Amino acid sequence: MGNEKRNMKENPYTLMPVSGEAFVGRKDLLEELLDDSSRHLLIGAPRIGKTSVLKQVQYLAHQRHQPAFYLSLEGVVNYEELQTSVYRHLRREKFKWFDFERIGFDPRSFEKENFFDALFDLDEKLDGQSLFLLFDEAQVLVEIGRQAPAFLQKWRGALASLRSLKTIFAAFPRILQVNELFEETSPFTSGLPIEYLSVFTASEAEEFIRRPGIKIQSAQMAEIFECTGRHPFFLQILCGALYTNGTLAKLTPEKFRAAYNSVPLHGILLHAFNTLSDEEKAVMQAVHQKDTASLQILRSEFPTSRSLESILDRMVSYGYLKKASGGYKIINAFWSKWLKEEMPEPVAA
Repeated sequence: MGNEKRNMKENPYTLMPVSGEAFVGRKDLLEELLDDSSRHLLIGAPRIGKTSVLKQVQYLAHQRHQPAFYLSLEGVVNYEELQTSVYRHLRREKFKWFDFERIGFDPRSFEKENFFDALFDLDEKLDGQSLFLLFDEAQVLVEIGRQAPAFLQKWRGALASLRSLKTIFAAFPRILQVNELFEETSPFTSGLPIEYLSVFTASEAEEFIRRPGIKIQSAQMAEIFECTGRHPFFLQILCGALYTNGTLAKLTPEKFRAAYNSVPLHGILLHAFNTLSDEEKAVMQAVHQKDTASLQILRSEFPTSRSLESILDRMVSYGYLKKASGGYKIINAFWSKWLKEEMPEPVAA
């Protein structure tokens, strides 16, 4: 038994965020995020890989000897907590990635002093040396902005004038609601380059599957693509369930059920579904009911919608739907099963 365990190969398809050599794809996006622009907004649905992208930006920045700090805003509910969160992240990682004392800056400034004074002081003391602040779960800015719109307005202005600090915000699509808080001024995202994170391309998905040294036939690859829609999270789940000691088993209904039940998808997909607007939810439900829904059919179901085509494009981009011959389909078998068995009550658009 001991020899058997030693000979077993560890399953390489992890559900955890990855970086470094384990990271796959997104090359053009990473080049955009690492360019000379001082700020970016990365938008993507839950589980599409935003955290892994930020971690890879951090990894690549360090390879270039540029300090980069990953800061999760998960659970932050007001701007006071945001200030504290920034300080704690910088304090926890400062000795690993950057010596603030060398430039005469104390990270405690973010907690003890005015947030923007600390921001500008750090930017000035960096004196042209780039430092990345990588904000994950940035959709919390919508609620912070509702509570303290002046804080968000100041931050928008600060972002435009920073020279050395480079900020990347990663968030769910609802981050764009923050613009509704800026009725009398320019939107928060004005002048902010926006990058959308979608499913893998065919070449990226193939690299993901083969990267651990897996040998796989084209027909089996096509089955996995169809089942997952090349969505990174569902590729991880399915390949993880199919993996056995260096090989991928044949995809069967039993293997798919095992993959579906291997993680708590009910809560995960319900959360992802609830990040959509009511109109987006209704469109997704309508597509599911029709299996393949043409644009003409969807127009008849949503006759008053002035943005139906934009909604469909967004939902394809976010990895909820896919374009197919004759119209639109649900992105993959996982979402289809959930919508069939566990879908909430129909939503009125």
